[in-house]
Amino acid sequence: MMKFVRKFKDLGIQGKKAHEYDEFSRKYRLKDLKEYANLATSHITNGGSVLEVATGPGYFCTELAKLGNFKITGLDISNDLVKIARTNAQQAGVKVDISYREMHPASNFRTWPSILSSAHGQSRISWSR
Repeated sequence: MMKFVRKFKDLGIQGKKAHEYDEFSRKYRLKDLKEYANLATSHITNGGSVLEVATGPGYFCTELAKLGNFKITGLDISNDLVKIARTNAQQAGVKVDISYREMHPASNFRTWPSILSSAHGQSRISWSR
């Protein structure tokens, strides 16, 4: 099924599912995302650029923006999650560039995180340079 769908358009979480994902992330993942943001600060220089691909509701970007002077961009293929992420950043009082985009190579960024979550609630973070 995914091979067929991806031939035509990437899938993004939309509507009610996007809002449920935001609530789930806030309730169950925010603590981890804050920890990842703290870890990230040791990998990013002051004023450095960070790209988060598949930012979802934008909590990692928002938490990272609270911790330093970084140029943070979050990309997602869901228009609804982009709107939610922008609202979350605005409510937190931080500046983060959240955009809708189909995914493509990150040519203008030196560092970007990859946060992988399993169905069992286990997460890990890796850094690409």
